Amino acid sequence: MEKALYIGMILVCLSCAQNTTLNNNPKSHASEHNTENTLESNTVDTTTKETTNVSQKRVSNNTSAGNITSSSIHQKAKDIVENSKTLANESSSFLENKKNCSECPSVAVVASAAHYLNNDSEQAAFHAQKAYTLTNNRIEFLPTSQTITTDQSLVKQQKLAKAKDFIISQKNGGINDFKQGNIQFLGLAKHKNAIKHYQLALQKGLDNIDLRKECSINLAACLYRNKQNEEAKKLIVYTWLVHPNVQINVGEQATRDALKKFISNFQDMQK
Repeated sequence: MEKALYIGMILVCLSCAQNTTLNNNPKSHASEHNTENTLESNTVDTTTKETTNVSQKRVSNNTSAGNITSSSIHQKAKDIVENSKTLANESSSFLENKKNCSECPSVAVVASAAHYLNNDSEQAAFHAQKAYTLTNNRIEFLPTSQTITTDQSLVKQQKLAKAKDFIISQKNGGINDFKQGNIQFLGLAKHKNAIKHYQLALQKGLDNIDLRKECSINLAACLYRNKQNEEAKKLIVYTWLVHPNVQINVGEQATRDALKKFISNFQDMQK
């Protein structure tokens, strides 16, 4: 009995000595502490890298968008048919990053025409509406506009004319000016007054294709009678490009003949 008690006391003493040694071992604590710090450091470093990468990506995107200028857009729009795909992207990006800037209305016109030429009628209509909104529903006079142009290729000229006609079709704010133009031209033979109203009609938009055609023909006739022959020629050629089967039945015979001659001369140049 006494021997067993003695052995038990020895075992207890050995156990206490071992615990004391472990608790006083600085290397053990340091190892645990270093392991925790390493894990924490790795976590912070990974998070920092991810945040930095996202930030750099945003800066890169903003820089890319910031490099698009209205000047570069208008330069490419000198041949909008050739550059339509690039312009559709760049003009849309420009408008997303600029709000109500002085260049925005003309860039919106470019965007609408470019999207139309890329067979995206939804985006073309959206940007046409934006162009009207930015100009208080009165865009520039598109039939002879130099904002969007192309080379002398007949196919390109036809595509451009149809793109312009599409933009004009997206509003109907010009209906009253169209009617007033008819009164001044057909009723009173006041060509100068009629010119003002017909131009406003096309600037404010006409959603009816027949009215747009009639307005263009009547305006061309009035311009010719007002001795503005160059403007009359450009407008009647534009009208023919949009409406190849156009019939000219307004104005005096001399005016009709002159407008038809403008068209036939343009057609001869394409041969």
